[in-house]
This record gives sequence, structure tokens and C-alpha cells, in this order.
Amino acid sequence: MVEYFCCPPQQSPNLSESLQFQKEDYIILTPITKYKLYSLKRFLKNAINFQPPPREIVLCSEPDIRNEILCHWKKVASSQKINFTVLTLRQKDLLKAPPKTLERITISRNYLRNYFINSPYNWALWLDSDIFPERNAPKKLFKIALSEKYLAVTNYCPGRGEYLWAGIGCTLTHKAICKAIQFQCGSFVWNGRKVGWLSEDFCFLAILDRLDPFLQGWIGWKSRKIGTFVSLVHEISPGVKKKLSA
Repeated sequence: MVEYFCCPPQQSPNLSESLQFQKEDYIILTPITKYKLYSLKRFLKNAINFQPPPREIVLCSEPDIRNEILCHWKKVASSQKINFTVLTLRQKDLLKAPPKTLERITISRNYLRNYFINSPYNWALWLDSDIFPERNAPKKLFKIALSEKYLAVTNYCPGRGEYLWAGIGCTLTHKAICKAIQFQCGSFVWNGRKVGWLSEDFCFLAILDRLDPFLQGWIGWKSRKIGTFVSLVHEISPGVKKKLSA
């Protein structure tokens, strides 16, 4: 039998007040690379029409595509009274983490996580740049989070194979989660050979899910709910789309 130990807080945090404050004020957090620019136009047109609309859309990209992203879309977002921010990876990050690797997406997600932690918002919708939920998706996810007391709500997304993902690609999260957990990836080694990878969102969400009994004891809120709550489209490659109906 394996026992897990988490230290209880010395004083019960008054988290319920912060959870109710500005209930539906949220930002969108999205990593994007040059290989996903094919979906950017549709992604941003979709996001600025959400109900309720985000207060801010924050992307994290390589520096060489920053201007391409900002050129048109900052004005479009501004016209909808939505702040638009593009974070860029540093040169040392680019050298350490080659393109199309878990290391690079992990660094990007932690940039976004740190931005969220230092923002005035309590809620963030993590949304991959090739995933397009229905217009009322934020309202539906907030309803579940606030009425059922979940710190995170994940909507399934169709994957490349015949299965559904329950990663962070479409997940509403409270700031308390991101303060407590960082993104990290790793490899699984067996008999001296790498046989598999642990992705950055798998590690993040695995820790979150395991926290559930402690969170309920500390603040009366549960960790995460997973399901098909909203309809969405996943454009896994240019012109190749998979739909999920709620």
C-alpha cells in the first residue's frame, strides 16, 4: 500500500471568495508554432466571438513569427475590446528545445502559466491553436466549474486516431492550480532504453487529478471534471478536421 502525504495549510485559505470574484473574467492561453499558423485565422476569429468574451488572448510563439501574428490580429482583438498579447521564447530556450519537441511546448506552456499567475484574472481557458469550440463554450464550462465546484473542467477533443483526448487542449482552470503545479515532460526508460514519453499536460493533469481528495478537504472544491460538454472541431493538419458533438 502506497501512502501519499500533503501538508495541510496552517490556516484555511479564503479561496471561495476569490473563486466567486469576477466569475466569468478569464483569459485564453495558447502556445503556437510556425507549423500551426495554418489554423491561426480561424482560431482567433473563433476566440474573439466567445460568450462571454475573454478579457485577453495570450499566445506564446517563436520570435520569428511574432510580427506575423501581431500584424493584423491585435487590431481585430482591440476592436472587440479584448487585449492581445504575444509572448516569445528566448534564444536560449530555442537552442535548448528543438522545434516540434515536448521540451519546446513545455517551455511555452510555462511562459503562459507564469503570465497567468501574475495577471489579475482568476480563470484561464487553455486552448490549443487548432481547436475551435462552439461560441458558448466558455459559458458552459464556467457553469460546470462554479456550480459543481471544480477547479478545472476539461472538454474531450478528437485525436489523430480513433480516440478522444482529455489533455489541456480545451481546459478551463483556476489560478490556484497554476500556482501549485508547473508543466514538465519526461521519458519512460525501461532496461536502459526510452520506450515512451510523458507529455507536459499529462504530468500537469496527473498531479492535479491526484490532488482531488486534498482539495476537497482543504477548500471543498474538486480538482477536475472531464467530459463532452461543448461541441468543437480539431483541425489536426491543414484541411483535416475532426468534429466532436456535445
